[in-house]
Amino acid sequence: MTAANQPPEIGCYCINPRCVNRLNPDDGSRCLSCGMPLLINDRYRLAKPLRHLDDDYSTDVFEVEDWDINPDQENWPKVLKVLKIQETGAQILFERESTILMRLRHPNLPRVEPDGFFTVALEPPKKLPCLVMEQIEGINLRAWLRENGEITEVIAVDWLRQITELLSYVHEEGLLQRDIKPSNIILKA
Repeated sequence: MTAANQPPEIGCYCINPRCVNRLNPDDGSRCLSCGMPLLINDRYRLAKPLRHLDDDYSTDVFEVEDWDINPDQENWPKVLKVLKIQETGAQILFERESTILMRLRHPNLPRVEPDGFFTVALEPPKKLPCLVMEQIEGINLRAWLRENGEITEVIAVDWLRQITELLSYVHEEGLLQRDIKPSNIILKA
């Protein structure tokens, strides 16, 4: 539920981080506020933000609908991560993360298809780097702890073992996880 226990808003979202009203009707093809196409890369629609759309974050993260249903391809729930800042160093790191995730195959990492990285043109010369990846189903550790309270030492050691094994694998493949925190650790459903 949203503020004041009202039902969540229905529609799709505009990818433009500078748009003044990003929520649009489901049946639209272009944003009513800024005119950006609502079908991203001729394939994805932004169904809902997975966190508050805020200038304090360097990325926006959305649950997406994949409109390119290919019967020969496995279809799984996806999220789209959009890098909002135009800083060259951040863009290089974002693209490197995308490239590495496309080649990694691990049951505890989100899958990324070969065409999962692309850019969306804003007003020239600005482009938004985007990464579409598998949405890992579950609850993040921060929310789980808020709901369930403290954990036992046995559970803590088991979870730490799983996290360190995954981080070791990722680091061996040349990727450095820069944002390890409870809200970024998903306990699979």
